[in-house]
Amino acid sequence: MESMVEAVARAMAVAEGVETGEAYLDLARPAIVALRVPTAAMVDAGAVTVWNRDALVAAYQAMIDAAAV
Repeated sequence: MESMVEAVARAMAVAEGVETGEAYLDLARPAIVALRVPTAAMVDAGAVTVWNRDALVAAYQAMIDAAAV
């Protein structure tokens, strides 16, 4: 199974027209961490199914933290 870091690195490589994402691994982690604070639109979208906004944001941040490893 591909890690999120590998998936983001591969996506960066594809965007640059490169075949392998290996060179992008060091850039993928900070790109994922940059997503740690959700936008208001993201929280609003999640609030449709999760009534507790604080719990929603905490869960989202925990997932981002785990993805950046």
